[in-house]
Amino acid sequence: MPLVEPRSTDVDAAQLHANAVVIDALTTSRLTSEQASRMRAGGVTATNHTAANFAHHFDDAVVDIVNTRRQIAAQPNDFLLIEQVADLDRANASGIPGVMLGLQNALPIEDRLQYADVLYALGIRIVQLTYNDRNFVGDGCTEPDNAGLSVFGRSLVSHLNELGILIDLSHCGYQTTTDAILASNAPVAITHANPLTLSPSPRNKPDEVIKLLGERDGFLGVCVWSPLAHRNRNQRPQLSDILDFIDYIVELIGVDHVGIGTDHGEGVYTQDAWDAKWGPKGLYPSVTGTLGEWYGFHARYAEGLDSATLFPNLTAGLLDRGYSPDDVLKIVGGNFRRLLTNVWK
Repeated sequence: MPLVEPRSTDVDAAQLHANAVVIDALTTSRLTSEQASRMRAGGVTATNHTAANFAHHFDDAVVDIVNTRRQIAAQPNDFLLIEQVADLDRANASGIPGVMLGLQNALPIEDRLQYADVLYALGIRIVQLTYNDRNFVGDGCTEPDNAGLSVFGRSLVSHLNELGILIDLSHCGYQTTTDAILASNAPVAITHANPLTLSPSPRNKPDEVIKLLGERDGFLGVCVWSPLAHRNRNQRPQLSDILDFIDYIVELIGVDHVGIGTDHGEGVYTQDAWDAKWGPKGLYPSVTGTLGEWYGFHARYAEGLDSATLFPNLTAGLLDRGYSPDDVLKIVGGNFRRLLTNVWK
């Protein structure tokens, strides 16, 4: 059911998008000049980039982060490192795509809070508490016990709040997600997930979790990765499905708490390597193994938002759904920028 009337024809979608701060709340795309060109073509101001392998402990993760920083520094005309909100504004003004450094697992912190300080010094500004599995912090979404946040995890939440690191709960189990939302003194994010009600996956979030997130001034980035975005296991998701998710979240918690976190991984995998990790028989079959024969390397994202170049489709689609220009600006990046303003120090 549409929230508002279709848009007036006097709103120029292309111009609105060109003037917007556009933030992708989660990507793993390779930091190459080709990717910078894609981001520019799509009007993407900045992205939360996964700076270390999700399975790496502290030592290897530090090497990953240093290498990521070197990639950014070696391409000053293509990428701008984002460590504070003012850097986002610099990226927007300069037209150089911004890169925030994030982790998709707190595994590199191991069981030592001081490691979080080291990671902050290296530029990490966003930390997802768990990947799909259990770590020292709590249970991920594929753990059957759903045990929630550990004692150490509660200490880490407090410490990340003190450092000014944004807490991400995208891959966390339901109880870990709930515990962390309640334990945090600062707003938190689910940077890349969708409503479980509309798309059944252990990676998606039930309504009660989304409502709690909104009550605590948090943020949910709608994800275009097909295993999380399908409405029908026998059909590839479309841009219209992504817009449906946004409508649903807006109805649940309001327009100030939703954005986009694509989970794009452009330029990273060959088809064979991707199939081994993320195909139907990949690392997490409970997430990727339930879809129809259509699912594969070339259909791994929702059609219409399957590249950074296609972000203008989101702005146009939101306007077509009847969102006002001001609300569109919130959804494509303004809400995530505001969240960072409230969390980063």
